Amino acid sequence: MDAIVGRFGRAAPACANVATAVVLYAAFSGFLYYPYAGALTGFKWLYAVSPVAAATGCFVLSRRWTASVLASLFAGAIYGFGPFMLSLSAYHPLAGVPAAAMPWLCCPGVFYRAGMRKTLRDRLIPVALTAVPFAGTGLFFVFCSDKSFYPLPVSLHMGAEHLAYLPFPLALPPTAVAVGLYHVPFVAFIMGLAMYVMVHRIGVLVAVLMGLALALSRPVLGISPMIWEAIPMLYAAILVGLGVQGMAWTGKPDTTWLGVCAGVSVAAAVIAWLLRTQAGLYDVYSHAAAMYVIAAGMAAILWAVARAELRWRALRWVVLCGALGADIILGARLLVESISRG
Repeated sequence: MDAIVGRFGRAAPACANVATAVVLYAAFSGFLYYPYAGALTGFKWLYAVSPVAAATGCFVLSRRWTASVLASLFAGAIYGFGPFMLSLSAYHPLAGVPAAAMPWLCCPGVFYRAGMRKTLRDRLIPVALTAVPFAGTGLFFVFCSDKSFYPLPVSLHMGAEHLAYLPFPLALPPTAVAVGLYHVPFVAFIMGLAMYVMVHRIGVLVAVLMGLALALSRPVLGISPMIWEAIPMLYAAILVGLGVQGMAWTGKPDTTWLGVCAGVSVAAAVIAWLLRTQAGLYDVYSHAAAMYVIAAGMAAILWAVARAELRWRALRWVVLCGALGADIILGARLLVESISRG
């Protein structure tokens, strides 16, 4: 895992990779929203465009930490088409705009490289750039409030009920902003978090913790606190990409973490199976149980390959892409259908 972690610090992605990402995300958005194309009138077309912009921004941002283009593509898909971003479509079409802009606003601070001498200027510029996503999001909502327009309810904030549904975000009501990841990506997130802890870099956590604190707080300046959850969810999506890369490259010394991922998947599958008797949520929890079983199988196969000291990169990526792709496609489709009915 040290070799994987050592790849931190990549440069900005190539334009060809970004263009490919845009095409793939646009195609997926078309797949999700084509059945509702007739209803996407006026500003409602933003429901389909905002996830593409959000996913592309996260893809660009994640290239700073991941060496694998495929892993970055999954990171972007998790943010742009994840439960948080898609659940914003239950509100006004403009509700997703600040969340879609968040990764782009983070890019200046992430890709800025300070000078070697570490002068006062070199230290102050990163601090100022870190404030850009907070200032940009704040200005958007202040402008809206000046026009007596609120894309998201001002009183909407993250509560204990959101934390309780972190492993099962699809179980939240259609009118609630979902906080969490899909099931297989949640397991990859655990792997990515373990890798991030090993590098001992806490600078990024400052912005993440600030976003989480603001999401839990009361509204300030007419800004809906829930929108600040975009920052932790963006960080989580990037960790998913890092975890996917780690799973694809893991060697025998790191099979313990794959075992942990498999164990978490089995435990989550059992919990989901026990919760399926809740009124009106049988299908949701049955789906979650099935996806966690797939996640457990994915982790077990990768564990066996790594334990046997076999490279088999192609097989690893087939297993990862199959499990992650199926969960993202099915989860996003279920979420969009649920919101459209609600």
